[in-house]
Amino acid sequence: MGNDLSLVLFIHYGPFTILFPGDLEEAGWQNLLKMPSFQMLLRRTTILVASHHGRKSGFCKETFEHFAPSAVVVSDKTVAHLTQDVDYQSVASPLGVRVVNQTRPRHVLTTRRDGDIVFRVWQDGSYSIWTH
Repeated sequence: MGNDLSLVLFIHYGPFTILFPGDLEEAGWQNLLKMPSFQMLLRRTTILVASHHGRKSGFCKETFEHFAPSAVVVSDKTVAHLTQDVDYQSVASPLGVRVVNQTRPRHVLTTRRDGDIVFRVWQDGSYSIWTH
């Protein structure tokens, strides 16, 4: 059963939504995907914080049949395990996001590469991202 009962949190501010799925693993995602209300919330989601620190056990391909996040944030330390190698870029929106202190659009942001990742969200749903 592992982390199939992790708390999943959607935070909305205006039209901006960020999804924190905790350490949810694939079986937990599959159960939530059976709920139309969960699917609706996914469609509203702008940014996904990768489940289980971006580990393969937290990735559920069927989730991305319902949305393509503008970007995926992976909060993790240095890569030490093969289970940390997940291609989140392939499920993010092709447009990516603009990071204020970087020159090219990004699809995946990681604390291991970018350090702190700061979002500032305005009521109209626009947002800015900085990395440190």
